[in-house]
Amino acid sequence: MSDDNQEVTTDETHAHQIQPNLKPVWISIAAVASLSLWALISSHQATSSLEKFSTALGPVYLDYLNNKDRYTVDFTATEVQDVGNGFYLVRAEQEEHLTGLKYKGRIVNTTSVQRSNVEFKLIVGAHEKEFMINQISPGNSTAFDVYLPDVTPEAGRYGEIRHQQSSVSYSIR
Repeated sequence: MSDDNQEVTTDETHAHQIQPNLKPVWISIAAVASLSLWALISSHQATSSLEKFSTALGPVYLDYLNNKDRYTVDFTATEVQDVGNGFYLVRAEQEEHLTGLKYKGRIVNTTSVQRSNVEFKLIVGAHEKEFMINQISPGNSTAFDVYLPDVTPEAGRYGEIRHQQSSVSYSIR
C-alpha cells in the first residue's frame, strides 16, 4: 500500500450556515408579520398601512439575511468561541496598541484534515484586516496577532473572524 498525498484549495467565503438559534426568531417574526398583515388587510386603510408595514418589515428581513452567516466573537472572553467552517477561537484577548487595538488568540482546527495557507479576515465594526496562518494541524491550534488601527476598546470588543480560504492536505490509503 502506498500513500498518495493530495492537496485541495477550498474557498469558503460564500459558505452558507444558518445558526440554529436564529430560526425560532425568524419564525416568530413571520408569525407576527402574518397576523399583522391579516389585520391590516381586513381594515379600511389596508393600502396605506400595507405600504407602511412593508417599509417597516424590510429592514428586519435584511438584518436577518445579513446576520445569518455571522459568528460574532467577544475578544474579552477567554472561552472557546465558534468562528465557523470547523474553526474555533480560544484565549482571545485585545490590548491597546498605538492608535488602535491588537487582537491575539489561537485558532483551533477541529477538522480532520491538515490546513495550510489559511486566510482569515478580522472584522470589527467598519474595520477589517486579512491575516494568514501558515499551518494548522487537525485538532491543533495556532496563535495569531493582528493590529487594527483607529479602533477603541469599547468599539472593538465584538467582531468576527471569517475563514476566507485554505489548502487542505490528506492521504488516500
